[in-house]
Amino acid sequence: MSDLFGAAGRRWLAGLELPADERETVDGCLRVLDFLGGEVAGLERAVARHALHSAEIRRLVTIPGVNLISAATLMAVIGDVERFPSARKLVGYLGLDPQVRQSGSG
Repeated sequence: MSDLFGAAGRRWLAGLELPADERETVDGCLRVLDFLGGEVAGLERAVARHALHSAEIRRLVTIPGVNLISAATLMAVIGDVERFPSARKLVGYLGLDPQVRQSGSG
């Protein structure tokens, strides 16, 4: 399961001496984090299953620093790559080639 808060942080929160109402609030929030962590893990599994059938995503994860989620996100943002008339247009669309455009001399 994805750990949205971190084991060390959870232990620290669990060990705090708090008034009863604050303890109840913190414990409730930790339960919500557990639930959301499970939801995120389920979505990550669904993305992974989809990625197994996508040659493009499998190719993108071979790039150092690109994980499964970032590769799937990139494919979702790009959509059909054929809609870009050139690689330069795609790079510009993704904001990977920043340029300074200014008027005047400085």
